[in-house]
Amino acid sequence: MGYDRTTPLSYFDIYYASLTLAATSTIIIYLVLKSRLGIKFRAIADDEEAAESYGINIFQIKLIAWVLSASVAGLAGSLYFAYSGFIAPISAFTPYWSFTAMTSTIIGGIRTLLGPIIGAFIIVFLRQQFLVIFPGLSPLIFGIIMATTVLLAPQGILGIAPKIYQSLKIRLKSIKKIKILS
Repeated sequence: MGYDRTTPLSYFDIYYASLTLAATSTIIIYLVLKSRLGIKFRAIADDEEAAESYGINIFQIKLIAWVLSASVAGLAGSLYFAYSGFIAPISAFTPYWSFTAMTSTIIGGIRTLLGPIIGAFIIVFLRQQFLVIFPGLSPLIFGIIMATTVLLAPQGILGIAPKIYQSLKIRLKSIKKIKILS
């Protein structure tokens, strides 16, 4: 049981619609996070009781967050339907989609806007590579990658990027000092 798509859409149309949706939703979420509402989101994420003591309506803000995320997910689901031509609950609500979103967020960086985007690119690239090389072991490999990321870089790639930058900066300065002294 499911729905079939009757209107033919080209992959070109779907690609640009997806790109437009991704860019628009990223900009909207960025603007929301930089607004007073975003400050309330962060306050609730950090400490609900403290946020409530400052007069923030926890239920209302969580409802707004749920509506925003459900709207983006619904639009993405409609594009997936346009792409695949068929959708059914068994294909739309599998653990695969939840696992992909969770892994992208953890690998890219939690509590960042750019982290899940970077994580999604990494996951899609790795999934394509591992499906070709190790078709049956792909879920195991992703579990290992996610566990390694949680252990070695709990803030994700964007969390360790400033540390790596500082480390490289210090090394380059020491190399310049060595060259000057030589």
